Amino acid sequence: MTRNDRFRNLGELVTFGAPLAVAPTRNRRWLWLSAGVIGLALALGGSKVSGAAPPNLPVVIQRLPALAHGTVAERPLSAAPAAVSMRDVADAQARAGFAPVVISGDPSITISSVTYDTPAVFSDGKRLGTPAIKIDYIVAGKAIQVITNAPQAGNSFQSAVKPSSVVVQRVETIGGSQYLVIRTANLSSILLVGWRTADGRTVYINATSSGGIDDATLAVLLQHAG
Repeated sequence: MTRNDRFRNLGELVTFGAPLAVAPTRNRRWLWLSAGVIGLALALGGSKVSGAAPPNLPVVIQRLPALAHGTVAERPLSAAPAAVSMRDVADAQARAGFAPVVISGDPSITISSVTYDTPAVFSDGKRLGTPAIKIDYIVAGKAIQVITNAPQAGNSFQSAVKPSSVVVQRVETIGGSQYLVIRTANLSSILLVGWRTADGRTVYINATSSGGIDDATLAVLLQHAG
């Protein structure tokens, strides 16, 4: 695989960040994630819980028929993205210079690996995405990954999505905060959840095990995320 090959197949969620693989199924593709501003966007989502101050920034989605600026593969890279294995969360935080969101306080949730990711750099010097810390967990026998991207300026979580017949992509309000949630077509399983913290970090919970996770598991993860 060449440096550009990893950027050729864009998935159902189109953004401008590092590639994230969701649980392997017959028709699922790569999801591309970021917190970059997309320009004019359509705000979606439910109402906030009355009287509750949302800890996360609002979610803004733009639904696109195709990529706005051509495929990423058309732009040559000067540096491919790199994933560096870390000893633990503290090691990754020291390397990255920012704190990741960590799932803690539940003995049934264990960390299996910690990785620090550097973004791709194009030949014109522009970067694809931001540095990120990825923490892999085992939760009730299922593998999940929590990705925290470096803080950036802005007052919302912004993303662009392509139409899809195999997943449902929407904004959901959970506990008074808005989240980007990607579910299976029948809505029974959650494949990915994204949000942006008040200090500008973009966070994703990615269900890397086949079949995704259910709402009860997501509630536990969000309860222990900090």
